[in-house]
Amino acid sequence: MQANQRVRCPNCGSDAWRSYFTSDDFNHRICPSNQVIQTECPACDYLMIMCSRNARVIESYAPGIISSKENKSLNSPQSLAIPVPINLPILSIIDR
Repeated sequence: MQANQRVRCPNCGSDAWRSYFTSDDFNHRICPSNQVIQTECPACDYLMIMCSRNARVIESYAPGIISSKENKSLNSPQSLAIPVPINLPILSIIDR
């Protein structure tokens, strides 16, 4: 079974295609029922393949979208190592 639907691309907003089909190519633990939804956009090369039963992502590609891992590294401030003299007494275990 296969059905196609015209939708808006979630990445760029252009016309995209969403296909609903059953595929033996995805016969593994991520999609046990093999019912797959594939959304692809020819304008920006967006691709999302996911299981329609449990909504788990099988494959994805979205140029221009920063992953959460990359996003954290871009938003975190870069540490600058500046030596600061600290005059603290040094305690040792032997002094007890």
